[in-house]
Parts: sequence; C-alpha cells; structure tokens
Amino acid sequence: AHLPPQALPPLLVLGGAGLLQGASGVLWVRLERALAYPLVARLELLGQGLSLSLSVPLALQGLGVWAPTLGYFAQHLFLLLALWHLAPTPPRWQKPAWLREGLAFGFRGSLSALLAQVRPTLALAVAHRFLGEEMAGAVALALKLVDYASLAKGVLFRVALPVLGRLQGEPEAFRGALEGFALLSTLGSGLPLLALTALGGHLPALLGRDWPSLDLFLPVLALAGLAHGVFLPQAAALLALGRAGVVLRFELLHTALLLALLPLGASTLGLWGYALGYMGALLPYGSFLSLRFPLVWGWGVFMGMVPLLSLGGKGFWGWIGLLFWGAWALPQTLRILTSFLKSSRREERTC
Repeated sequence: AHLPPQALPPLLVLGGAGLLQGASGVLWVRLERALAYPLVARLELLGQGLSLSLSVPLALQGLGVWAPTLGYFAQHLFLLLALWHLAPTPPRWQKPAWLREGLAFGFRGSLSALLAQVRPTLALAVAHRFLGEEMAGAVALALKLVDYASLAKGVLFRVALPVLGRLQGEPEAFRGALEGFALLSTLGSGLPLLALTALGGHLPALLGRDWPSLDLFLPVLALAGLAHGVFLPQAAALLALGRAGVVLRFELLHTALLLALLPLGASTLGLWGYALGYMGALLPYGSFLSLRFPLVWGWGVFMGMVPLLSLGGKGFWGWIGLLFWGAWALPQTLRILTSFLKSSRREERTC
C-alpha cells in the first residue's frame, strides 16, 4: 500500500510533536533530579485534558484526522512551555554537561514512550495484513480491553518513581521498595486480567457480537499485559537511577521481536502463529527474573499460566485463578499497601 499525499501534512505535524516531546524531556530531567514527580503528573494530566478539549470539538466540526493530530501537538507544546516556566532551575545552555544529560535523557525517554505507542498499531497492521479485517477488529477490541484492565499498573508506576527516587542512597530500602512495588504491580495487573480471562467465553455475548477468535487473542494479550505489569517497577527503578538507556534498549528489543515474529507467525501458521509470535516477543520481560524476587515471579508465573491454560475458551481456569488470588494474593496486597501508607505518613510527619 502507498501513502496518500494528503497523509503527509498530518504526519509532519506529528513529527513536530515528537520533537516537542523530546525537548520536554530535556527540561523534565531537572524536575526528575528535584524529585518533583507530582508536578510532572499534574502537568501531564492538564496536557491530556487540553488535547481532548481541543480534539473533540474539531472532530465534531468535521476536521477528520486533523482533530487528534492538532490536539496531540497542542498537548506537547503546552508541556514544553509549562516545564520551561516551572523548572526549579532555569536551563543554562552554556553548560555542555547539563545539555548532554538533558538531551540524552529526553531522547531516550521520548523514544521509549513512542515505541510503546507504536507497538499496538504494529500489531493491528500485521493482523489486518495477514489475518483480514475482521480479525484485526478482534485484535483491536482485545487490546483495548486489556489496556483498560491494566490501568492500575500505570498509576502504580507514577507512585513508584518518587518513592524510589528518594531512596537512591539507601540500597537496602531501595531494594525493599522495589520488591514491594513489583509485587503490587504483578498482583494488581493480574486481578483484572484474570477476570477478563474468566469472562472471555462470555464477552462476545456481552458485547453484542460474536467476535472471531476473541477467546484466543484475549488470553495472549492478557499475558502480555501481565508481563508488562511485572516489568514496569523495574523500569521505574532504572529511570529513578538515571538509566533510561537500559529501558530504551529493552523497548527496542521488544519492538524488534514483534516486528519479526508477528508477520512470520501469521504468514506461516495463521491465527495461532500470530498468537505464538506475540508470546515470543515477551521474552525480554524475563530480564526481571534477574532481580531474584521469588514471590514476585512466582505469582507472575502462576497468573501467566492461567491465560495459557485458557486458550481456546477454557474460561474456568480464570475463575480458579480468581479464587487463588482472593485467598492468597489479597492479604499480601493489603499488607503491602498498609505498609506503604504507614511509611508515607511517617515521612510527612518528619518533613
């Protein structure tokens, strides 16, 4: 397929938004060093609100693809200007060391975020090319369901960044906090994904349409969401330590595996080959096992086996997983949350 000429202007605007995002990363490194993560989170929420408030009216006016494009551009322009104005230390461009650090951090962080956004589009494009339009629709639906079910891991990632940042100089406390966040992220990601797996056979009826092979796509993508939830705290720890390059290398490897395995599997084995390719691309997540948190990866393996056993619509394995989660994981989750709340209150009293 050839790119139509009218697609070029929106793509150029999106490229400009990517440059703005990279420049924002240069300023964000100052806030990262000052541990001002709540400020960054508020700015990001305001930027997303601005994007929606601009995109929706433009879409209603019939601007088509320009509506989300202009909203996205406005979001990153706002972030750049706000970070410039609110940075604790004004940028000093005459300092080469600071400029190199900021550019490196901004480039790595922005490219990692961009790759994470590209992967679902890549998965849909391969499904449409090799499996047909209807199958691509089922993949898109499964991706959205897993995305909504995995909301908690994104929130936890934002909470973990400032906590791990404050503990950089205390190795034992840092490791303990990382293990706690990793267990919370694993259990928190696993619960809704187990529920999706349990309901997988009934979802077509609930959604009002018999989506083809949703019972195959959903467990595979649920497994991918769980693996990402296990890895996110490790990514937060690496970012807090200023090692964004390690996270970028992981994102590049994962994207390259998807790009290689999805077309290969779909073209040779069809639907099952596509599913196997998606699971094969999860191999980089195994790097988390090097942290030697037996409880974390034990729960991860257990909850990862449930979607695998549920392939083909065997949703009762999801119900069994939910029973185990309620009996053993829920008390651990509540205990870790209580411990974090107590420690945060102690820090507030000492400040």
